[in-house]
Amino acid sequence: MASTSRRFRSTSLGVFAAAAALVAGACGGGTPATSSPTASTGPSPTATAAPSASAIPSPSASPSPTAESPSPTADATTEPSASAAAADPTEGLTIAEPYALEPLDDASAAAFEEGVGESLGAMGDVIEFGALTVTRDGEDVGVVMAMAFPGVPGAEEPEFFRSVMGGVAGSSGGEVEETTIGGKTVGLTEGGGAAFAGYQEGDTVIFAVSQSIDESTDIVTALIEANG
Repeated sequence: MASTSRRFRSTSLGVFAAAAALVAGACGGGTPATSSPTASTGPSPTATAAPSASAIPSPSASPSPTAESPSPTADATTEPSASAAAADPTEGLTIAEPYALEPLDDASAAAFEEGVGESLGAMGDVIEFGALTVTRDGEDVGVVMAMAFPGVPGAEEPEFFRSVMGGVAGSSGGEVEETTIGGKTVGLTEGGGAAFAGYQEGDTVIFAVSQSIDESTDIVTALIEANG
């Protein structure tokens, strides 16, 4: 049902936005090599409090050009694309049958952008996000979400992926289980009314989110099959 689909999308996006906030703290140094979601309570609190997250946004090119453009009306329409032009990491994704990918509806897209923006704050200029609806036989069955970390040191390393999965598990109250699908390491976790299956593609982590771990695993399998 459409109303059920909307409720599911809203719930899963909320869980993901909360997880993104945890990941934002971890991605600053790119070295929280502990995949356990309880690492933030471990004996080395400096890792979570590391101010390196504030150092990453510094390369943003938005502050400098403002003084040179005396006519904000003309330049402001193009220059904000530096921070807003964050590429959508779901762009170009395909999926194998029986699934199909569709854009989020307007309400879900707005909720996603607002939730992620509030959770990440300044880190939103560093981490790129995107989301798509997954359908099967014309019915919504889940959501594909992606977070990219361009320029973040170590973002392509397996341990970075494990720290991301640990953040998702920590926010949803679950634990991470790993498996291999199509030669890729896939992390599985569920909790908070949503099941997550994620894998790494370069500096991007791609998630399938649904109401069951079996469905999420099937969606990730179809993503890996279609995208290589």
